[in-house]
Amino acid sequence: MKSNVNLPKSIFMLSLAFMSVLIFASCKKDKEQVPTPTEPPVTSMMVPMKTVTLSGDNEVPGNASAATGTLAVTYDKNTKMLSYTLNYSGTTPNSMHIHNSAIGTNGGVEFTLTTPMSSPATGSVTLNATQETDLLAGKYYINVHSSAYAAGEIRAQIITEDMYVFNSIPVLPGNEVPASGSSASGTFYGLYNKATKMISYTLIYSGTTPTSMHFHNGLAGNNGGVEFTLTTPSSSPSSGTTAALSSTQETDLLAGKFYLNVHSSAYAAGEIRGQLASENITVFNNVQLNGTNESPASGSTATGVLYGTYNSVSKVLSYTYTYAGTTPTSVHFHNGAVGTNGGVVFTLPTPTSSPASGSTTALTSGQEHDLLHDGLFYINIHSSAYAAGEIRGQLMQ
Repeated sequence: MKSNVNLPKSIFMLSLAFMSVLIFASCKKDKEQVPTPTEPPVTSMMVPMKTVTLSGDNEVPGNASAATGTLAVTYDKNTKMLSYTLNYSGTTPNSMHIHNSAIGTNGGVEFTLTTPMSSPATGSVTLNATQETDLLAGKYYINVHSSAYAAGEIRAQIITEDMYVFNSIPVLPGNEVPASGSSASGTFYGLYNKATKMISYTLIYSGTTPTSMHFHNGLAGNNGGVEFTLTTPSSSPSSGTTAALSSTQETDLLAGKFYLNVHSSAYAAGEIRGQLASENITVFNNVQLNGTNESPASGSTATGVLYGTYNSVSKVLSYTYTYAGTTPTSVHFHNGAVGTNGGVVFTLPTPTSSPASGSTTALTSGQEHDLLHDGLFYINIHSSAYAAGEIRGQLMQ
């Protein structure tokens, strides 16, 4: 009879072979499951950009065109692509460009865009590294040209979300407190960058020889201390950049409290002045109050001047007014067009002396529209002799 003494060894060898097959199959499966290396996905790096308004006032020099437009842009730092959507009305463009120059100055063409055939117009351009630096520094502007305005009909600076534009600010003798009586004039352009905390500016002026120039702190109708001493202009235009603003100065600037004051030997306290109003601030400067503005005219010889600042973020209207020749018994902001009478919107504190200052509560959206778009707000000063209103002034931009 044959012996089975070698059986355990055979079983062992069979088991070993079976395990080898399993290990080989497992390794093959694992190898098959290893993912093929791929390139990392391209991710966008979108820079927040502001939607800006195009107008003839933004041209340098400004023009009288009634055309308007809005520009919405996106910029991707990864692809370096600037895409745009332009809505416009009141013009028939014959060319459109992106130019390179700071606000308040004219510069060369950087990109020739497709001439819009209808509104909205869309497109995109690709920037190089140098062009990206200029774009993000606020040096690019879009210019829409027409046959009537070959040099440019409407314009807007292309800016990031952390920039604020002070565009075509009138710098006038009537903005001084009190008015200087000079015949000089000027226009201010500025750009504030929240990243650098600096104001870059250009002033165009005529009719004066400046001896000094400052940024002061004070709402329209109020005089305030010097915040920055600027380089005295030797000729027009004059450009420069401030040192970095503090957080308090930034808050005041964006609340409409900064003004430019140009001094001369004939007007040491200030010859021409302009309030730095960004897109969130509307200034009502040198509004004349008199009896002729009443409806019907009151016949009073009293006079007054109102200065106002409306903040579209807080919805508050701040004001300062002066008066002479009357003793007010009540003062109101009314709602009514020029030459018509309207109801009381805000009752103001009755002044005991001139000047008088204050602020309203927040305006409703309807009141804001009436104030900013329809020009329906007016101030009315009443007295015992003229209970219906002695002197009045319409708040017009």
